[in-house]
Amino acid sequence: AIRVVKRFLENNGRNVVITREPGGTAIGEKVRDILLSTQNDAMSPVSELFLLLAARAQHLAEVVSPALASGNCVVCDRFFDATYAYQGAGRGLDMSIIKSATDLISPFFVPTLTLLLDAPVEVGFKRIESRGKTDRFEEQNRDFFERIRESYLNRARLEPKRFCVIDASQSLGEVSDRIELVLKEKFGFGSAYLVFKNAEPVAAFKANTRNKTIDVTDYEGSEKGWRVVKEFAWEHQMPLKTELRIGGKKMQ
Repeated sequence: AIRVVKRFLENNGRNVVITREPGGTAIGEKVRDILLSTQNDAMSPVSELFLLLAARAQHLAEVVSPALASGNCVVCDRFFDATYAYQGAGRGLDMSIIKSATDLISPFFVPTLTLLLDAPVEVGFKRIESRGKTDRFEEQNRDFFERIRESYLNRARLEPKRFCVIDASQSLGEVSDRIELVLKEKFGFGSAYLVFKNAEPVAAFKANTRNKTIDVTDYEGSEKGWRVVKEFAWEHQMPLKTELRIGGKKMQ
């Protein structure tokens, strides 16, 4: 799923930073190893929570915040919804404690879109079994994962504008197609307002990028900006099918 999102955004002119939680930084990856190790089965739920939050604080400071400040799209495998699901519903910690701790760490970081890949717990267990090796979370019982699934779905019901639930029991191809459709609908790709930068903002236009064709429907820019549009089309092998005039001059 992450690769599908990355490819789609990059094909539509976005710079993308891929990351994950827990992890994403040198410190975070060490915390991840501690959290996932089956040797740490004596870890208390509260210890688990604060290890995750420590990794998140570092992740936001070192990766997410700088990436967003630079104008990049950040695609993260899990974020704070996972904390409510795993440590709240799964481990049974008070949700108000999780909310207070989460708000302290990441009060201003709310995803524009959250893709919830949902499948019955039975399907998840079969996929884990097919991989063979399990981590500390994957060794939990069925009830643990049923609570987690219901928590995720409940959060999706409460925030329908941010969440999109995708049936992950389908084939990889079907899931990928659905993700691409959701991205087009959410961000307007297919009727997109794209801004190009070449040292300075030079062009912005609404375009249809379906079927590898750029159909310019509205445009603001200069002859220099038009060259940027043509370069984008050439790079992505998308032929321009609409003539454009700037100041009465036809652009080729």
